[in-house]
Formats: sequence, C-alpha cells, structure tokens
Amino acid sequence: MNAYRDELIQVAAVAVAIVQDLDTGSAKVGLGDLDEVMNDVRVERKRQNARFGAQHHTDFGWSGILIEEIGEWAAEVLERATDITAEEFPIYKMLMKLTDMEQPARDWLEAHDWGEL
Repeated sequence: MNAYRDELIQVAAVAVAIVQDLDTGSAKVGLGDLDEVMNDVRVERKRQNARFGAQHHTDFGWSGILIEEIGEWAAEVLERATDITAEEFPIYKMLMKLTDMEQPARDWLEAHDWGEL
C-alpha cells in the first residue's frame, strides 16, 4: 500500500510544481508559496465536497476521476501550445491520447451513481 500512496503523492507533488511554475516562473520556491498553492487545493477540495459530498471510491473510480481531470489539463496544454519541436512531438502525441481518454472517462463517471463507486 505504501507504493500506491507514494505514487499518488508524486502525482500531487507534480501538480503542485506545475502550479508553482505557472504562478512564479519556477517550481523551486519557498514554503510560503507552497502554502498558497496548498490553500488553493483546500479550496478546491471544499468545492468538490460541497458539490459531490464525501467521496469514497474504488481504485477504478478514482482512476476514472483522475483520467478525466488529466485529460482536461492535457487539452489546456494543447490549446496553449505554439511551435512544437521535434523533441516535443512524442509528448504532443501523448497529450493528444490523454485528451482522447478524457471524454470516455467523463462518460463513465456520469453513467455511474457516485454512491456506488
């Protein structure tokens, strides 16, 4: 179970680093900046709890939610993309695939009763 949890912490840490880089131009920032990002995360969790209630899902349920969110993020990355270098093209193709996965994940989530996940 520790490896599972560790992987999720790494996903969260990368997401926080992306936000820090976006906000400050670098992911190597002080703890005060980290506190600001973590406060934004708390606000989003409160919004999610207000919208969906307490959430408890299977690993597959959480995977669907995570894929849907990553697909939305990938779409935003692609929308912001300008000139793509040959080195970046494989990543571009991967983001296109993630974007393609977002809608099926959303459809799957919407087709299930949240209480049963």
